[in-house]
Amino acid sequence: ADRPNVLIILVDDMGYSDISPFGGEIPTPNLQALAERGVRMSQYYTSPMSAPARSMLMTGNTNQQAGMGGMWWYESTAAQPG
Repeated sequence: ADRPNVLIILVDDMGYSDISPFGGEIPTPNLQALAERGVRMSQYYTSPMSAPARSMLMTGNTNQQAGMGGMWWYESTAAQPG
């Protein structure tokens, strides 16, 4: 049998239903064509920050298991009152 082609699309700040294959209003005809000929996966885990999400994708583990469990706090970028 032919080996399968696997395409993983990793984007930042996009919602599940933003693109047309999942009912979104943004026209994405090329992604729509790929989805119509392939498998659409709709169950997944993610993280609100990109580094833990990437580690989850690369390892197949949750962010806790991948060692990316905490939310970072950067003192230099924290908003200051006034």
